[in-house]
Amino acid sequence: MSPLPLLEAEGLVKDFGYRGGAAWRGSRRVLRAVDGASLTVHAGEALGIVGESACGKTTLGRLLVGLHEPDAGRIRWQGRELKSLPAAERRAASRQVQMVFQDPNASLNPRKTVRQILEAPLRWHGMRSTAQRTARVRELLACVNLDVEALDHYPHQFSGGQRQRIGIARALVTVPRLLVLDEPTSALDVSVQAQVLNLLATLRQSLQLALVLISHDLGAVRWLCDRVAVMYLGRVVESGAVHEVFSRPQHPYTRALLAAVPSGVPGALRQRLPLAGELQRPAGGCAFAPRCPRALAACAMDSPALRPAGRAAADHLAACIRLDTLDTTPREETP
Repeated sequence: MSPLPLLEAEGLVKDFGYRGGAAWRGSRRVLRAVDGASLTVHAGEALGIVGESACGKTTLGRLLVGLHEPDAGRIRWQGRELKSLPAAERRAASRQVQMVFQDPNASLNPRKTVRQILEAPLRWHGMRSTAQRTARVRELLACVNLDVEALDHYPHQFSGGQRQRIGIARALVTVPRLLVLDEPTSALDVSVQAQVLNLLATLRQSLQLALVLISHDLGAVRWLCDRVAVMYLGRVVESGAVHEVFSRPQHPYTRALLAAVPSGVPGALRQRLPLAGELQRPAGGCAFAPRCPRALAACAMDSPALRPAGRAAADHLAACIRLDTLDTTPREETP
């Protein structure tokens, strides 16, 4: 693994304006979807991003691929800040980071054939030879285990799993080094989910791809990823090697998230960690404090940064002022 990260995000912030609410009189409100999130992705590794709905996972993924511009923070590609690059170099860097979307029904144009869908990025990036484009799209179909006859069919003529394979093929058109996958299996049947995950593992190995897997499925993250980042209300509250975070969770939110996963052993019961209330962003202090069963008075005032998690591995970080007082006994990992 190279000491220089392939992609590095530092202190990313993204706000969205909206109108509405009980006090709506035409005024504009702001929703902070990502709140100072930082992470790194090294060449060839797989990073999982987990957390409950509305925690900012998808917005963070869109920031990483350039579909959203951050309101604050920096994104570096191989050590160089993207905003500072000349237009031509920034466009070249954008080819190296591609995204696979959650719903292939929505992300594939129903009016275009598979051939047209796959050739569009090639035309955009300057591959003008028809023979070259044809050879490339045939190669891509082989990569995702689809027959060449699929080229002249439309998305609605395929199953959900096949449509997601087409979405993966489209993401591979520009020969990227990093794929950001936003819940790539959530819209699929369980058996098809396994096929897509196996395909991603194979592509990662054969093409030397780095992956960022955004998912609710902790089992998939454990199986596919090397490291994991846990998000809560736009912030990364814990990160580290998958086996370390899942067996020795340090942040109370990570513990609650893992405790909610069925054990997979018939008749076995996990100790649940009750979380009171709904997602809400406090005026100050730790974002998780209003729901945390172990919160102290200081938690409402102090917004902790990620720091080494006590006796855990050196790259295991968590954002909690009570790290030194929490139990660090290894736990059963998510099956």
